[in-house]
Amino acid sequence: MQKADPNLALRLALSHRAKAREGLAQCKRDLAAGRLDKNSHDLQVAELEHELARAEATVRKLRDAERASIVRLEANLRLLREEQEDLPNAVKRGTISASGANDANRSLRRRITALQEGVTAVKARLSAEHPEELGGRIDLPFEKYQGEVPYTPKPVGTMEWVLALLLSIVAAASIFLPWVRVEDIDRSLVGLAGGSLPTSLHLLWLPLFVLPFVSIPIVAIRKKGLVGWGILFLGVLVTTAGMLPSPLANRGSLFGLAPSELLQLFRPGSILYCAVGVAFIVMGGLRVGDVSIALKRRLAAVAAFAAVMTLAVLGVMAAIYASSGGARVTFDASLVLPAQDAIRVVCRSEGGEAVDVYTSWSARPASRGGGHEAGVDVYVKERGTSEYRMLPNTEAAWSTAGLPGEGEGSFRVSPASSLELTLDLRRLTALGANAESIRLTFYSDSRELMPFETNLGAAYLSPPAKVEPRAADPGPAVAAKPQKTSVSAPAPPQPQKQAPAPVAQLLVSFVGTMGEKAVLKLVRGGAAEERVTAAVGDLLDKDWTVAKIDRAPSAVTLINVTQNVERIIRRGETVNLNAGP
Repeated sequence: MQKADPNLALRLALSHRAKAREGLAQCKRDLAAGRLDKNSHDLQVAELEHELARAEATVRKLRDAERASIVRLEANLRLLREEQEDLPNAVKRGTISASGANDANRSLRRRITALQEGVTAVKARLSAEHPEELGGRIDLPFEKYQGEVPYTPKPVGTMEWVLALLLSIVAAASIFLPWVRVEDIDRSLVGLAGGSLPTSLHLLWLPLFVLPFVSIPIVAIRKKGLVGWGILFLGVLVTTAGMLPSPLANRGSLFGLAPSELLQLFRPGSILYCAVGVAFIVMGGLRVGDVSIALKRRLAAVAAFAAVMTLAVLGVMAAIYASSGGARVTFDASLVLPAQDAIRVVCRSEGGEAVDVYTSWSARPASRGGGHEAGVDVYVKERGTSEYRMLPNTEAAWSTAGLPGEGEGSFRVSPASSLELTLDLRRLTALGANAESIRLTFYSDSRELMPFETNLGAAYLSPPAKVEPRAADPGPAVAAKPQKTSVSAPAPPQPQKQAPAPVAQLLVSFVGTMGEKAVLKLVRGGAAEERVTAAVGDLLDKDWTVAKIDRAPSAVTLINVTQNVERIIRRGETVNLNAGP
């Protein structure tokens, strides 16, 4: 294999400069001799001065590289000389034999000689001002010089075309792979068409399919700097676009998800598409800037720039997304006190879109698409069993504003408003339930929310009589007026048994934890509700003490130190401590 000529690059650059200088001198002579008019002279001078500037820039760049080469060679030369000078000491220390030291010395002398010759050759190239000093002038057309000089940026070639086309095909193919997870089903972008998602997402695959192929016309520019920046910006757009479909398809159900759950929304298609975007960023970064910059520094700068741009684009889109609304639903359930014959549920729409709420989530009709849904299912645990079972078709037991549920049992909650629903517990037995405790499971766009559980009193453990509509508290009873009667003589008074004094209720609800303490709601008798924060060992009421606070599952254990009775209250559950075990 023929060895590359180390003088070639600088020889070409000096030839380029010499040809441009001679051209300028010839133009000056032709103008003086009348062979060129003023306009033609000015045009040729402008072109030649441009070529001269390019040649001078290339010469400076090559000489900078040669100076760096001298520094490197001289540093290596110093190391070899120090190693050579240390050979006698190495023999004295016994780390090398005398014959080994002789062999090492001969090898070091050869390497030192080669380095000295290299330094001499580089210094000769640095001192050269004319191509004849490096082997003679190389006469080429001006446009050929830049392509022949190795240190000069070359125009875009076949490799960029092939790479851009290959990456575009891979990104387009990812459209047909599983891309988003909707209602626990993996779907491709093409598979979103015709589904229950908003119509705007049905054709989302088309712009994402076309976007990577924009790299082809960018590469066609064939100017290295423009191609680099164009591909770099395209990579940022492709990466950002690959992240958007999953959040958009699951819009309204992202609130409250853990980071691991958010990552699970991104399927192989979106990951592959984003990987293509990153590849475009690297490809563009390698075509941007001065080729003399170290690759490591350039990649670091490009990566930082791309990260900032991606975060900026995502931030703008997140702001647009937040300002456009979305749907977020929250539920707050509590036992109606003091009657304890109903559960009150407040449903709030905290986003910018209306929400359809179903009082029997599992029995709701098929989704019509384009809207947001929420609902509740009722589960009961009956006496003698340990498992909860769902009660189907509970619409008749629900009411709002004093009216029973009608039709499909659905209600619409307007944006930024709330709806109060009431579950009449007396109607549970009419639905075939002999309930000992009840659980309400809430849903928002197929995502299960925090459930509500509570134990029921003895009144709901047997079939009731005819259920009358719930009425307001009639107030205190008024004694009837005595009627005058004629009697011959009063009857002797009969001894009566004194009825036992009723035990006042002590209702306790476990709200949650705050640090190492439990947050509880207490209602004593018919008094107003009070909020209590208690740590382990704190006294709640008379003999009831907090014994333990559990976080998973979230529950608090109370103990009556006098009666040696223990009660476990789970989060969201309401218990009457004075009702007995």
